[in-house]
Amino acid sequence: MLYRTATKEDARQIAALHAASWRTAYREVLSQAYLSGDIESDRLAVWSERLLNPSTGQQVFVAEMDYRIHGFACAFLDHDRRWGTFLDNVHVAHDSQRRRIGSGLMAEVVRWCITHASIRGLYVWVVESNRNAQQFYQRLGATSSGHDYWSPPGGGSVRRLLYTWSTLDPLLHLA
Repeated sequence: MLYRTATKEDARQIAALHAASWRTAYREVLSQAYLSGDIESDRLAVWSERLLNPSTGQQVFVAEMDYRIHGFACAFLDHDRRWGTFLDNVHVAHDSQRRRIGSGLMAEVVRWCITHASIRGLYVWVVESNRNAQQFYQRLGATSSGHDYWSPPGGGSVRRLLYTWSTLDPLLHLA
């Protein structure tokens, strides 16, 4: 598996993977109208913009093999004064899960944070019903640190949980 920084040419594959991931993981929380609609175009607009005009401190990594993106991670450096870098996305294709690709992507994020972050923490929001993601982050030493509500595309309100690492120490074994 090759881990590398995403380029604008990756937008279509990232969007397709993101849409498929949401259809699987969020089928109980996102509106059926949204999930059955043209979610790929919605995600393509997001990822094309992110990769063409990245925000300050944004980094996107992909896991690629045989010209196929099997997973991606997106983070925003020093996004929050208290929690540090915001881990916005980690998604792995359904047929590629349980192969340590998510851990590999986290290792890329950790190495990047070690090199560039001035705040040594990391945080991620997880939809409450996404038990697999919660278990993944807990295995990596994250602490449950609160909750709020997300207003997702397609409408509604979804409870999400905050997972944090106050330092990168529990993640250093990945790097």
